Amino acid sequence: MVRNDGTNKNDQLTFQIDFVNPVNDNKKIETGFRSYYNKYSSLYGAFAINNGLEIKLPLSNNYKYTENITAAYFTYAGKKDKISYKIGLRAEYSKFDGELIDSSVKFGYEYPSGTKNLWDAFFPSASFSKEIGEDDQFQVNYTRRIRRPRFWQLNPFIDINDPSNLRQGNPSLRPEFINSFEVNYNKNYKSGNFLVSVYFRNNPDDITQYSDTISAAQYAQLDNAAVDRNAILNTYINANTTNRYGAEFTLQQKFGENFELTPSLDLQYRTVNANVKGLDLSNEGFSWEAKMTVNYKIVTEKKSFFNDMSFQLMGEYESPEVIPQGKRDAQYQVDLAMRKDFLKNKKALSLLRLMICLTQTATE
Repeated sequence: MVRNDGTNKNDQLTFQIDFVNPVNDNKKIETGFRSYYNKYSSLYGAFAINNGLEIKLPLSNNYKYTENITAAYFTYAGKKDKISYKIGLRAEYSKFDGELIDSSVKFGYEYPSGTKNLWDAFFPSASFSKEIGEDDQFQVNYTRRIRRPRFWQLNPFIDINDPSNLRQGNPSLRPEFINSFEVNYNKNYKSGNFLVSVYFRNNPDDITQYSDTISAAQYAQLDNAAVDRNAILNTYINANTTNRYGAEFTLQQKFGENFELTPSLDLQYRTVNANVKGLDLSNEGFSWEAKMTVNYKIVTEKKSFFNDMSFQLMGEYESPEVIPQGKRDAQYQVDLAMRKDFLKNKKALSLLRLMICLTQTATE
Protein backbone atom coordinates (compact mmCIF):
# COMPACT_ATOMS: atom_id res chain seq x y z
CA MET A 1 0.00 0.00 0.00
CA VAL A 2 1.26 3.49 -0.88
CA ARG A 3 0.17 6.79 0.67
CA ASN A 4 0.76 10.15 -1.02
CA ASP A 5 0.36 13.66 0.32
CA GLY A 6 1.50 17.08 -0.83
CA THR A 7 1.08 20.83 -0.63
CA ASN A 8 2.49 23.81 -2.50
CA LYS A 9 2.63 27.56 -2.08
CA ASN A 10 3.39 30.25 -4.63
CA ASP A 11 3.87 34.00 -4.06
CA GLN A 12 4.47 36.32 -7.01
CA LEU A 13 5.04 40.06 -7.19
CA THR A 14 5.43 42.15 -10.36
CA PHE A 15 6.19 45.86 -10.54
CA GLN A 16 6.30 47.65 -13.89
CA ILE A 17 6.43 51.24 -15.07
CA ASP A 18 6.62 52.51 -18.67
CA PHE A 19 7.10 55.98 -20.14
CA VAL A 20 6.42 56.98 -23.75
CA ASN A 21 7.35 60.39 -25.15
CA PRO A 22 6.34 61.14 -28.75
CA VAL A 23 8.88 63.88 -29.50
CA ASN A 24 7.12 64.67 -32.78
CA ASP A 25 5.34 62.85 -35.60
CA ASN A 26 8.56 61.14 -36.68
CA LYS A 27 10.37 60.51 -33.38
CA LYS A 28 9.46 58.63 -30.21
CA ILE A 29 11.26 57.67 -27.00
CA GLU A 30 10.22 54.76 -24.79
CA THR A 31 11.72 53.67 -21.49
CA GLY A 32 10.65 51.52 -18.59
CA PHE A 33 11.47 49.31 -15.62
CA ARG A 34 10.14 45.90 -14.59
CA SER A 35 10.79 43.71 -11.55
CA TYR A 36 9.47 40.18 -11.10
CA TYR A 37 9.76 38.11 -7.91
CA ASN A 38 8.54 34.54 -7.50
CA LYS A 39 8.77 32.38 -4.37
CA TYR A 40 7.60 28.78 -4.68
CA SER A 41 7.63 25.72 -2.41
CA SER A 42 6.32 22.20 -2.99
CA LEU A 43 6.10 19.26 -0.59
CA TYR A 44 5.27 15.86 -2.04
CA GLY A 45 5.68 12.64 -0.08
CA ALA A 46 5.22 9.04 -1.19
CA PHE A 47 5.20 6.42 1.57
CA ALA A 48 5.03 2.64 1.47
CA ILE A 49 2.93 1.25 4.31
CA ASN A 50 3.84 -2.21 5.61
CA ASN A 51 2.51 -3.60 8.89
CA GLY A 52 1.70 -0.11 10.08
CA LEU A 53 5.20 1.23 9.33
CA GLU A 54 5.79 3.94 6.72
CA ILE A 55 8.89 4.01 4.51
CA LYS A 56 9.55 7.14 2.47
CA LEU A 57 9.98 6.28 -1.23
CA PRO A 58 12.39 7.90 -3.73
CA LEU A 59 9.31 9.27 -5.52
CA SER A 60 9.08 11.92 -2.80
CA ASN A 61 10.11 15.35 -3.97
CA ASN A 62 10.29 18.35 -1.63
CA TYR A 63 11.76 21.57 -2.97
CA LYS A 64 11.62 25.35 -2.89
CA TYR A 65 12.99 28.15 -5.03
CA THR A 66 13.01 31.91 -5.46
CA GLU A 67 13.35 33.70 -8.80
CA ASN A 68 14.11 37.37 -9.30
CA ILE A 69 14.28 39.18 -12.67
CA THR A 70 14.90 42.94 -12.82
CA ALA A 71 15.15 44.80 -16.13
CA ALA A 72 15.21 48.32 -17.58
CA TYR A 73 14.93 49.32 -21.24
CA PHE A 74 15.27 52.32 -23.55
CA THR A 75 14.26 52.61 -27.22
CA TYR A 76 14.41 55.42 -29.75
CA ALA A 77 12.31 55.28 -32.90
CA GLY A 78 12.39 57.67 -35.82
CA LYS A 79 11.52 58.12 -39.47
CA LYS A 80 13.15 60.11 -42.26
CA ASP A 81 11.68 60.14 -45.73
CA LYS A 82 10.78 56.49 -46.41
CA ILE A 83 13.24 55.01 -43.92
CA SER A 84 12.09 54.04 -40.41
CA TYR A 85 14.41 52.90 -37.63
CA LYS A 86 14.23 51.75 -34.00
CA ILE A 87 17.23 51.26 -31.71
CA GLY A 88 16.98 49.88 -28.21
CA LEU A 89 18.86 48.48 -25.24
CA ARG A 90 17.61 46.37 -22.34
CA ALA A 91 19.66 45.72 -19.20
CA GLU A 92 18.68 42.75 -17.07
CA TYR A 93 19.67 41.01 -13.84
CA SER A 94 18.32 37.53 -13.08
CA LYS A 95 18.86 35.21 -10.11
CA PHE A 96 17.46 31.77 -9.35
CA ASP A 97 17.98 29.93 -6.03
CA GLY A 98 16.60 26.41 -5.66
CA GLU A 99 16.93 23.80 -2.92
CA LEU A 100 15.97 20.15 -2.44
CA ILE A 101 14.69 20.33 1.13
CA ASP A 102 15.35 16.71 2.19
CA SER A 103 18.99 16.63 1.06
CA SER A 104 19.78 20.38 1.36
CA VAL A 105 21.14 20.28 -2.20
CA LYS A 106 21.16 23.81 -3.63
CA PHE A 107 21.18 24.81 -7.29
CA GLY A 108 20.53 27.84 -9.50
CA TYR A 109 22.25 30.67 -11.34
CA GLU A 110 22.95 34.40 -11.25
CA TYR A 111 23.43 36.58 -14.36
CA PRO A 112 25.52 38.59 -14.42
CA SER A 113 27.45 37.28 -11.43
CA GLY A 114 30.25 39.85 -11.67
CA THR A 115 32.24 42.00 -14.06
CA LYS A 116 33.58 38.92 -15.88
CA ASN A 117 30.25 38.23 -17.60
CA LEU A 118 28.82 41.75 -17.45
CA TRP A 119 27.94 41.58 -21.18
CA ASP A 120 25.34 38.93 -20.30
CA ALA A 121 23.24 41.71 -18.75
CA PHE A 122 22.81 43.76 -21.96
CA PHE A 123 20.47 43.05 -24.87
CA PRO A 124 20.68 45.51 -27.78
CA SER A 125 18.26 45.60 -30.70
CA ALA A 126 18.09 47.51 -33.99
CA SER A 127 15.56 47.61 -36.80
CA PHE A 128 15.67 49.49 -40.12
CA SER A 129 12.92 49.43 -42.75
CA LYS A 130 12.42 51.16 -46.07
CA GLU A 131 9.23 51.57 -48.09
CA ILE A 132 9.62 50.56 -51.72
CA GLY A 133 6.59 51.99 -53.45
CA GLU A 134 3.20 51.97 -51.76
CA ASP A 135 2.89 48.22 -51.15
CA ASP A 136 6.43 46.95 -50.62
CA GLN A 137 8.68 47.12 -47.57
CA PHE A 138 12.26 45.98 -46.97
CA GLN A 139 13.47 45.45 -43.37
CA VAL A 140 16.70 44.50 -41.55
CA ASN A 141 16.61 43.44 -37.86
CA TYR A 142 19.06 42.47 -35.13
CA THR A 143 18.12 41.36 -31.59
CA ARG A 144 19.91 39.72 -28.66
CA ARG A 145 17.75 37.73 -26.25
CA ILE A 146 18.06 35.39 -23.28
CA ARG A 147 16.27 32.13 -22.51
CA ARG A 148 16.59 30.95 -18.94
CA PRO A 149 16.41 27.25 -18.01
CA ARG A 150 13.06 26.16 -16.58
CA PHE A 151 12.89 24.89 -13.01
CA TRP A 152 12.45 21.25 -14.07
CA GLN A 153 15.53 21.58 -16.32
CA LEU A 154 17.59 22.60 -13.26
CA ASN A 155 16.07 20.37 -10.56
CA PRO A 156 18.55 17.51 -9.77
CA PHE A 157 15.72 15.31 -8.44
CA ILE A 158 15.45 12.07 -10.47
CA ASP A 159 11.95 11.43 -11.84
CA ILE A 160 11.35 7.64 -11.90
CA ASN A 161 7.77 7.50 -13.17
CA ASP A 162 9.15 5.33 -15.99
CA PRO A 163 11.71 2.93 -14.37
CA SER A 164 13.59 2.45 -17.64
CA ASN A 165 13.45 6.04 -18.90
CA LEU A 166 14.39 8.46 -16.10
CA ARG A 167 14.48 12.25 -16.11
CA GLN A 168 16.68 14.64 -14.16
CA GLY A 169 17.50 18.33 -14.31
CA ASN A 170 21.03 19.69 -14.52
CA PRO A 171 21.80 22.16 -11.68
CA SER A 172 24.84 23.43 -13.62
CA LEU A 173 22.69 24.53 -16.56
CA ARG A 174 23.25 28.12 -17.68
CA PRO A 175 20.92 30.49 -19.54
CA GLU A 176 21.27 30.48 -23.32
CA PHE A 177 21.58 33.58 -25.48
CA ILE A 178 20.23 34.20 -28.98
CA ASN A 179 21.74 36.58 -31.52
CA SER A 180 19.23 36.94 -34.33
CA PHE A 181 19.82 38.61 -37.72
CA GLU A 182 16.90 38.90 -40.18
CA VAL A 183 16.26 40.40 -43.60
CA ASN A 184 12.56 40.69 -44.49
CA TYR A 185 10.61 41.62 -47.60
CA ASN A 186 6.88 42.28 -47.30
CA LYS A 187 4.52 42.66 -50.28
CA ASN A 188 0.94 43.89 -49.77
CA TYR A 189 -1.73 43.42 -52.38
CA LYS A 190 -5.50 43.79 -52.58
CA SER A 191 -6.47 40.44 -51.05
CA GLY A 192 -3.55 39.80 -48.67
CA ASN A 193 0.20 40.00 -48.27
CA PHE A 194 3.34 37.91 -48.76
CA LEU A 195 6.35 37.90 -46.42
CA VAL A 196 9.82 36.44 -47.05
CA SER A 197 12.36 36.31 -44.23
CA VAL A 198 15.99 35.16 -44.44
CA TYR A 199 17.67 34.71 -41.05
CA PHE A 200 20.75 33.64 -39.12
CA ARG A 201 20.47 32.78 -35.41
CA ASN A 202 23.50 32.15 -33.22
CA ASN A 203 22.85 30.47 -29.84
CA PRO A 204 25.80 30.42 -27.40
CA ASP A 205 25.18 27.95 -24.54
CA ASP A 206 22.15 26.51 -26.33
CA ILE A 207 20.05 24.40 -23.91
CA THR A 208 19.60 20.97 -25.45
CA GLN A 209 18.73 17.37 -24.53
CA TYR A 210 21.31 14.78 -23.44
CA SER A 211 20.81 11.10 -22.57
CA ASP A 212 23.06 8.46 -20.99
CA THR A 213 22.72 5.25 -18.97
CA ILE A 214 22.56 5.70 -15.20
CA SER A 215 25.77 5.29 -13.25
CA ALA A 216 26.38 2.55 -10.67
CA ALA A 217 26.06 5.13 -7.88
CA GLN A 218 22.72 6.35 -9.21
CA TYR A 219 21.43 2.80 -9.54
CA ALA A 220 22.40 2.02 -5.94
CA GLN A 221 20.66 5.19 -4.78
CA LEU A 222 17.43 4.22 -6.58
CA ASP A 223 17.53 0.47 -5.93
CA ASN A 224 14.45 0.61 -3.70
CA ALA A 225 12.45 2.15 -6.55
CA ALA A 226 12.79 -0.92 -8.82
CA VAL A 227 14.71 1.02 -11.47
CA ASP A 228 16.11 -0.87 -14.45
CA ARG A 229 19.90 -1.32 -14.11
CA ASN A 230 20.32 -0.19 -17.74
CA ALA A 231 17.82 2.67 -17.50
CA ILE A 232 18.35 5.77 -19.64
CA LEU A 233 18.76 9.06 -17.80
CA ASN A 234 17.49 12.05 -19.79
CA THR A 235 18.78 15.47 -18.82
CA TYR A 236 19.89 18.79 -20.36
CA ILE A 237 23.24 20.35 -21.22
CA ASN A 238 24.55 23.61 -22.63
CA ALA A 239 25.92 23.08 -26.12
CA ASN A 240 28.91 25.26 -26.98
CA THR A 241 26.86 26.90 -29.69
CA THR A 242 24.04 26.21 -32.13
CA ASN A 243 23.71 28.05 -35.45
CA ARG A 244 20.55 28.17 -37.55
CA TYR A 245 20.46 29.35 -41.16
CA GLY A 246 17.04 29.59 -42.72
CA ALA A 247 14.30 31.18 -44.77
CA GLU A 248 10.64 31.57 -43.92
CA PHE A 249 7.75 32.20 -46.33
CA THR A 250 4.32 33.38 -45.14
CA LEU A 251 1.25 34.07 -47.29
CA GLN A 252 -1.96 35.66 -46.01
CA GLN A 253 -4.72 35.25 -48.57
CA LYS A 254 -8.31 36.47 -48.17
CA PHE A 255 -11.23 35.07 -50.14
CA GLY A 256 -14.05 37.58 -49.79
CA GLU A 257 -14.81 38.96 -46.32
CA ASN A 258 -15.38 35.67 -44.54
CA PHE A 259 -12.57 33.26 -45.47
CA GLU A 260 -8.81 33.55 -44.93
CA LEU A 261 -5.88 31.17 -45.44
CA THR A 262 -2.42 31.70 -43.94
CA PRO A 263 0.15 29.05 -44.92
CA SER A 264 3.80 29.33 -43.88
CA LEU A 265 6.95 27.32 -44.55
CA ASP A 266 10.23 27.50 -42.61
CA LEU A 267 13.38 25.90 -44.10
CA GLN A 268 16.36 25.61 -41.78
CA TYR A 269 19.88 24.19 -41.65
CA ARG A 270 21.25 23.68 -38.13
CA THR A 271 24.79 23.09 -36.85
CA VAL A 272 25.34 22.02 -33.23
CA ASN A 273 28.73 22.20 -31.53
CA ALA A 274 28.66 20.26 -28.23
CA ASN A 275 31.18 18.43 -26.06
CA VAL A 276 30.37 16.34 -22.97
CA LYS A 277 33.11 14.73 -20.84
CA GLY A 278 35.55 14.94 -23.73
CA LEU A 279 33.08 13.33 -26.14
CA ASP A 280 32.41 15.32 -29.33
CA LEU A 281 28.63 15.41 -29.94
CA SER A 282 28.64 17.92 -32.77
CA ASN A 283 25.91 17.42 -35.37
CA GLU A 284 24.29 19.16 -38.31
CA GLY A 285 21.35 18.71 -40.62
CA PHE A 286 18.34 20.15 -42.47
CA SER A 287 14.84 20.51 -41.03
CA TRP A 288 11.60 22.21 -42.00
CA GLU A 289 8.32 23.35 -40.49
CA ALA A 290 4.96 23.91 -42.16
CA LYS A 291 1.92 25.64 -40.70
CA MET A 292 -1.56 26.34 -42.00
CA THR A 293 -4.16 28.59 -40.36
CA VAL A 294 -7.73 28.72 -41.70
CA ASN A 295 -10.21 31.37 -40.49
CA TYR A 296 -13.89 31.47 -41.41
CA LYS A 297 -16.62 33.78 -40.11
CA ILE A 298 -20.36 33.41 -40.70
CA VAL A 299 -22.00 36.68 -41.73
CA THR A 300 -25.72 36.72 -42.61
CA GLU A 301 -28.03 39.56 -43.58
CA LYS A 302 -30.88 38.23 -41.42
CA LYS A 303 -30.70 37.85 -37.66
CA SER A 304 -29.41 34.42 -36.76
CA PHE A 305 -27.75 32.69 -33.83
CA PHE A 306 -24.93 31.68 -36.16
CA ASN A 307 -24.29 35.25 -37.35
CA ASP A 308 -20.76 36.47 -36.43
CA MET A 309 -19.74 32.96 -35.36
CA SER A 310 -16.11 32.34 -36.34
CA PHE A 311 -13.99 29.22 -36.66
CA GLN A 312 -10.24 28.70 -36.73
CA LEU A 313 -8.36 25.57 -37.72
CA MET A 314 -4.59 25.44 -37.33
CA GLY A 315 -2.29 22.59 -38.27
CA GLU A 316 1.47 22.49 -37.70
CA TYR A 317 4.19 19.98 -38.57
CA GLU A 318 7.87 20.03 -37.56
CA SER A 319 10.20 17.61 -39.28
CA PRO A 320 12.90 15.67 -37.37
CA GLU A 321 15.51 18.07 -36.00
CA VAL A 322 19.17 17.44 -35.19
CA ILE A 323 20.36 17.50 -31.56
CA PRO A 324 23.80 16.53 -30.19
CA GLN A 325 22.94 12.81 -30.00
CA GLY A 326 20.98 12.31 -33.19
CA LYS A 327 17.56 13.66 -34.11
CA ARG A 328 14.42 14.65 -32.31
CA ASP A 329 11.42 12.96 -33.92
CA ALA A 330 8.79 14.86 -35.89
CA GLN A 331 6.13 16.81 -34.02
CA TYR A 332 2.67 17.70 -35.24
CA GLN A 333 -0.35 19.46 -33.82
CA VAL A 334 -3.94 20.30 -34.77
CA ASP A 335 -5.84 23.10 -33.04
CA LEU A 336 -9.55 23.83 -33.59
CA ALA A 337 -11.37 26.83 -32.06
CA MET A 338 -14.89 28.30 -32.33
CA ARG A 339 -16.00 31.75 -31.17
CA LYS A 340 -19.42 33.36 -30.81
CA ASP A 341 -19.97 37.01 -29.86
CA PHE A 342 -23.05 38.12 -27.91
CA LEU A 343 -24.67 41.46 -27.13
CA LYS A 344 -24.62 44.50 -29.37
CA ASN A 345 -21.24 45.70 -28.17
CA LYS A 346 -19.85 42.15 -28.65
CA LYS A 347 -18.09 42.35 -25.30
CA ALA A 348 -19.46 39.01 -24.14
CA LEU A 349 -18.34 35.88 -25.91
CA SER A 350 -18.38 32.14 -25.73
CA LEU A 351 -15.26 30.25 -26.70
CA LEU A 352 -14.98 26.55 -27.43
CA ARG A 353 -11.51 25.21 -28.11
CA LEU A 354 -10.45 21.70 -29.03
CA MET A 355 -6.78 20.79 -29.33
CA ILE A 356 -5.33 17.56 -30.60
CA CYS A 357 -1.59 17.47 -29.94
CA LEU A 358 0.47 14.47 -30.98
CA THR A 359 4.15 14.90 -30.12
CA GLN A 360 7.06 12.47 -30.25
CA THR A 361 10.31 13.35 -28.48
CA ALA A 362 12.42 10.23 -28.84
CA THR A 363 15.81 10.42 -30.53
CA GLU A 364 17.21 8.21 -33.22
